[in-house]
Amino acid sequence: MAVNLATKYRKQLSQPYTLESVIAGRSSEAYDWIGTKTIVLLTVVTQALGNYTRSGQNRFGTPTEVQDTKQELTLTQDKAYSITIDRGNYEDQVMAKEAGKVSKAQIAEQCVPFWDKYALSTWAAGTKNEKVHATLDKDTVYTAIVEARTAFVNNNIKIDPATCTCYIGSSSYALLLSNSHFVSADKLNKELLTKGVVGMCAGFLIVEVPDAYLPENCLMLFTHKDAVIAPRKLHSLYIRNNVQGIDGWVIEGRDYGDAFIVEAKKGGVFKTVSEATPEL
Repeated sequence: MAVNLATKYRKQLSQPYTLESVIAGRSSEAYDWIGTKTIVLLTVVTQALGNYTRSGQNRFGTPTEVQDTKQELTLTQDKAYSITIDRGNYEDQVMAKEAGKVSKAQIAEQCVPFWDKYALSTWAAGTKNEKVHATLDKDTVYTAIVEARTAFVNNNIKIDPATCTCYIGSSSYALLLSNSHFVSADKLNKELLTKGVVGMCAGFLIVEVPDAYLPENCLMLFTHKDAVIAPRKLHSLYIRNNVQGIDGWVIEGRDYGDAFIVEAKKGGVFKTVSEATPEL
């Protein structure tokens, strides 16, 4: 990389295209890590029904203490960056590298995609609920979505576009566009239109993502909002001036968080995968 000094620069920065977060608002916010690195989720183990006995003691059955299972969720991702803007470079490049613009570009190009990819990959890797397809076409891509719907319903999940999301890779979405069952975003109620939504199919809101956002061989990832968590405990940004040893600005940022599947609600995560590429 380099610092490019030349005769004349335009004041506008020319940055790559970026996407806003595709997972924002589509994961559970019922948990917090305030004051701790690890939280424990307890799940009650309910009791199977027995037969009532009309005589003797314990007619409802032998009393047993309620049991539980626990899941420990520990934050592991503590990311940071530190960028300097030398005052001389700033002046020689017609003040194009304003600290605010640089920090905005850093968040859009690095932070947002990192956390989206990390969450989607973690959720995909964490579920054993899947269906393998050798390949997809405009018909089987719909079949795959219906398979996910069936899996959700069989796990007692109500299919509701307000809570059920299908993250679909762009290549698979291109096939879905040709299927008559797909309802494009311009036909949806405004209440369902959040950032990233391109339509609805079989009760799932469809969110198109770049193919690279999903793990290798993962074509689609289906989630229920209550089944997945993407906590960001810290999201710090500092723009410092007059730092010792630097004539200019220092931009420093930190993102501390993780992504999890709630074990008690793991039926709310399903993926469609392609056949693994055979090793040579």
